Amino acid sequence: MKYMILFFTLAFTFSLFSADKTKSVSLNITGMTCQSCVSTVEKALKSVKGVKEAKVDLKNNKATVMFASAKVNTAVLIKAVSDAGFTANEGTAAPKTKMKKQSKTEEENCEVGCAGEDGASCPK
Repeated sequence: MKYMILFFTLAFTFSLFSADKTKSVSLNITGMTCQSCVSTVEKALKSVKGVKEAKVDLKNNKATVMFASAKVNTAVLIKAVSDAGFTANEGTAAPKTKMKKQSKTEEENCEVGCAGEDGASCPK
């Protein structure tokens, strides 16, 4: 019985030390104008090896990223967003940018034009 308790204690302790420590970072994102932009940024962040989850909020211009890899850091995430055609920086406050009201034509162009590409065709 003592050996079983010792075994389970050691196994539990080992699992605590070997488990990945999940970290989270919040990024401010600029340049997004529609849901296609959101999808593009999420896809870019999720493509970084080690990222477990990425949620992007268009209304607040924020991305929350959870990762469990020593190779992932804020600079790598910011580069992924930049490569997707948007700008990112670390922080807790959303950037203060005024967005103009889009006309129906711009909204249609954005939905069709962005289509998860690089965001370059989005009206800014």
